[in-house]
Amino acid sequence: MRLLVIETDQLFRDNLVHHLRQRGFFVFTGEDSQEISKILGKEAITVALLGLGGMRREGLAVLRQIRDQSPATEVILMTTPDSIQHSIEGMRLGAFDDVLVPFDIDLLCSKIKQAKAGRKVPDAC
Repeated sequence: MRLLVIETDQLFRDNLVHHLRQRGFFVFTGEDSQEISKILGKEAITVALLGLGGMRREGLAVLRQIRDQSPATEVILMTTPDSIQHSIEGMRLGAFDDVLVPFDIDLLCSKIKQAKAGRKVPDAC
């Protein structure tokens, strides 16, 4: 499975990529729309992990770009408490799911596998 991690916080991104690769995922990273466009043009990305914390409204433009350029790619939003409103809007724009940072890596991996299968399992209350 090919993942694309889009995150402005380099330390967080590098740590996340390390953990995902340890779990057997093939991971690409991108920071700006040109870089993301190149990756989406060359690779069949299964799931994109989009960090909204540092991107805010720009993150929604990136979500639109992914949806336009690679409609089969599912997007999981990585949301910080101060970007919840952008996450809600992202879900309306077609994001598969979201996860609140900080998150458990096993929970994220479960959501990635659900996105690959194309089915969302409701969160337990």
